[in-house]
Amino acid sequence: MLLIFLGGAGSISLGLAYILQTFGPTEAEVRLWGRVAICLGFALIPLTVRIRYGSPRVIKGVASLGWGIVALLQAPPILLWFTFHGSRISDGTPTSTFVAHWAYAIPHAAVLATSVSILCGICARPKHGARFARWLSR
Repeated sequence: MLLIFLGGAGSISLGLAYILQTFGPTEAEVRLWGRVAICLGFALIPLTVRIRYGSPRVIKGVASLGWGIVALLQAPPILLWFTFHGSRISDGTPTSTFVAHWAYAIPHAAVLATSVSILCGICARPKHGARFARWLSR
Protein backbone atom coordinates (compact mmCIF):
# COMPACT_ATOMS: atom_id res chain seq x y z
CA MET A 1 0.00 0.00 0.00
CA LEU A 2 2.86 2.35 0.83
CA LEU A 3 4.38 1.72 -2.59
CA ILE A 4 1.16 2.87 -4.26
CA PHE A 5 1.18 6.15 -2.35
CA LEU A 6 4.88 6.68 -3.01
CA GLY A 7 4.40 6.09 -6.74
CA GLY A 8 1.45 8.45 -6.94
CA ALA A 9 3.09 11.10 -4.77
CA GLY A 10 6.29 10.84 -6.82
CA SER A 11 4.40 11.35 -10.05
CA ILE A 12 2.50 14.30 -8.59
CA SER A 13 5.59 15.98 -7.15
CA LEU A 14 7.60 15.58 -10.36
CA GLY A 15 4.70 17.03 -12.33
CA LEU A 16 4.51 20.00 -9.96
CA ALA A 17 8.23 20.62 -10.33
CA TYR A 18 7.84 21.01 -14.08
CA ILE A 19 4.62 23.04 -13.93
CA LEU A 20 6.11 25.44 -11.38
CA GLN A 21 9.20 25.80 -13.59
CA THR A 22 11.63 24.70 -10.88
CA PHE A 23 14.25 24.05 -13.56
CA GLY A 24 13.90 27.44 -15.22
CA PRO A 25 11.58 28.57 -18.01
CA THR A 26 10.16 25.57 -19.83
CA GLU A 27 8.32 24.98 -23.06
CA ALA A 28 4.60 24.21 -23.21
CA GLU A 29 5.28 20.51 -23.86
CA VAL A 30 7.17 20.22 -20.58
CA ARG A 31 4.31 21.82 -18.66
CA LEU A 32 1.88 19.46 -20.41
CA TRP A 33 4.05 16.53 -19.28
CA GLY A 34 3.74 17.89 -15.73
CA ARG A 35 -0.05 18.14 -15.93
CA VAL A 36 -0.34 14.58 -17.24
CA ALA A 37 1.95 13.31 -14.46
CA ILE A 38 -0.14 15.07 -11.80
CA CYS A 39 -3.45 13.79 -13.18
CA LEU A 40 -2.15 10.23 -13.44
CA GLY A 41 -0.83 10.37 -9.87
CA PHE A 42 -4.16 11.57 -8.48
CA ALA A 43 -6.17 9.07 -10.54
CA LEU A 44 -4.05 5.98 -9.96
CA ILE A 45 -3.78 6.08 -6.17
CA PRO A 46 -7.48 5.42 -5.42
CA LEU A 47 -7.85 3.15 -8.43
CA THR A 48 -4.98 0.93 -7.35
CA VAL A 49 -6.10 0.91 -3.72
CA ARG A 50 -9.49 -0.31 -4.96
CA ILE A 51 -7.78 -3.32 -6.56
CA ARG A 52 -6.44 -4.39 -3.18
CA TYR A 53 -9.96 -4.87 -1.88
CA GLY A 54 -11.12 -6.96 -4.82
CA SER A 55 -12.10 -5.55 -8.15
CA PRO A 56 -13.08 -6.59 -11.65
CA ARG A 57 -10.52 -7.16 -14.35
CA VAL A 58 -11.46 -3.91 -16.05
CA ILE A 59 -10.20 -1.85 -13.11
CA LYS A 60 -7.02 -3.93 -12.99
CA GLY A 61 -6.54 -3.34 -16.72
CA VAL A 62 -7.05 0.41 -16.42
CA ALA A 63 -4.69 0.62 -13.42
CA SER A 64 -2.08 -1.46 -15.26
CA LEU A 65 -2.35 0.80 -18.28
CA GLY A 66 -2.02 3.89 -16.09
CA TRP A 67 1.06 2.66 -14.24
CA GLY A 68 2.57 1.58 -17.55
CA ILE A 69 2.07 5.10 -18.88
CA VAL A 70 3.64 6.57 -15.72
CA ALA A 71 6.65 4.29 -16.26
CA LEU A 72 6.96 5.25 -19.92
CA LEU A 73 6.65 8.96 -19.09
CA GLN A 74 9.82 8.73 -17.00
CA ALA A 75 12.04 7.60 -19.89
CA PRO A 76 12.30 10.93 -21.79
CA PRO A 77 13.28 13.02 -18.73
CA ILE A 78 15.84 10.44 -17.64
CA LEU A 79 17.44 10.38 -21.08
CA LEU A 80 17.31 14.15 -21.50
CA TRP A 81 18.85 14.94 -18.10
CA PHE A 82 21.80 12.72 -19.02
CA THR A 83 21.98 14.09 -22.57
CA PHE A 84 22.03 17.75 -21.54
CA HIS A 85 24.27 17.32 -18.47
CA GLY A 86 26.44 20.39 -18.04
CA SER A 87 24.61 22.53 -20.60
CA ARG A 88 21.80 25.04 -20.55
CA ILE A 89 18.45 23.56 -21.43
CA SER A 90 16.71 26.73 -22.58
CA ASP A 91 16.31 27.41 -26.28
CA GLY A 92 17.00 31.08 -25.64
CA THR A 93 13.45 32.40 -25.41
CA PRO A 94 13.44 33.37 -22.58
CA THR A 95 17.04 32.98 -21.55
CA SER A 96 17.88 30.90 -18.52
CA THR A 97 21.00 30.37 -16.48
CA PHE A 98 19.85 26.94 -15.30
CA VAL A 99 22.38 24.20 -16.09
CA ALA A 100 21.21 20.58 -16.41
CA HIS A 101 22.76 17.85 -14.27
CA TRP A 102 22.36 14.08 -14.49
CA ALA A 103 21.31 13.88 -10.82
CA TYR A 104 17.94 15.40 -11.71
CA ALA A 105 17.15 12.03 -13.34
CA ILE A 106 17.28 10.21 -9.99
CA PRO A 107 13.69 11.06 -8.91
CA HIS A 108 12.47 9.96 -12.33
CA ALA A 109 14.34 6.66 -11.97
CA ALA A 110 12.74 6.18 -8.53
CA VAL A 111 9.23 6.77 -9.93
CA LEU A 112 10.04 4.44 -12.83
CA ALA A 113 11.14 1.67 -10.44
CA THR A 114 8.11 2.22 -8.20
CA SER A 115 5.62 2.15 -11.06
CA VAL A 116 7.19 -1.00 -12.53
CA SER A 117 6.97 -2.66 -9.10
CA ILE A 118 3.31 -1.69 -8.76
CA LEU A 119 2.64 -2.89 -12.30
CA CYS A 120 4.26 -6.26 -11.52
CA GLY A 121 2.17 -6.53 -8.36
CA ILE A 122 -1.04 -5.87 -10.26
CA CYS A 123 -0.23 -8.30 -13.03
CA ALA A 124 1.04 -11.09 -10.76
CA ARG A 125 -1.19 -14.11 -10.60
CA PRO A 126 -2.35 -15.14 -7.14
CA LYS A 127 -0.82 -18.32 -5.81
CA HIS A 128 -2.92 -21.46 -5.88
CA GLY A 129 -3.15 -21.48 -2.09
CA ALA A 130 -4.51 -17.92 -2.03
CA ARG A 131 -7.37 -18.90 -4.33
CA PHE A 132 -8.10 -21.92 -2.19
CA ALA A 133 -8.14 -19.80 0.97
CA ARG A 134 -10.58 -17.38 -0.67
CA TRP A 135 -12.83 -20.30 -1.61
CA LEU A 136 -12.77 -21.55 1.99
CA SER A 137 -13.79 -18.17 3.38
CA ARG A 138 -17.04 -18.06 1.38
